[in-house]
Amino acid sequence: MIGDVRRVIPLPGSRFERALLNHSLGSLAPPTARSVAPELSAAEAVVGMRAAGEGALVVALGGRVVGIFTERDALRKLAGSSLDGVTVGEIMTADPVVLRTDDSVAVVARVANAAWSWPLM
Repeated sequence: MIGDVRRVIPLPGSRFERALLNHSLGSLAPPTARSVAPELSAAEAVVGMRAAGEGALVVALGGRVVGIFTERDALRKLAGSSLDGVTVGEIMTADPVVLRTDDSVAVVARVANAAWSWPLM
């Protein structure tokens, strides 16, 4: 899906549109996201997110992004349930759209528009 979006960005017509194409996500200096293993307990993840003031964690396995664990995942999937024995991998959102630092701001905007309900990182 994202590869298709990168191929269909229209040619810029204005100075603003050229800026969107010429500035990369990396040029915006996004913060480095903290990553955790899928085996981490959901309770530990929630405590760590709260302490760090984070709303989401990248879930990685062998250096590859396999999911994202968000506050929304915790609320929707754990509300009223015990956290005992539940891992991040069991309740994360799997296979999120992953943007590259060399993606243009135009690609980021296009992906966000096309995939508004998918977690982006």
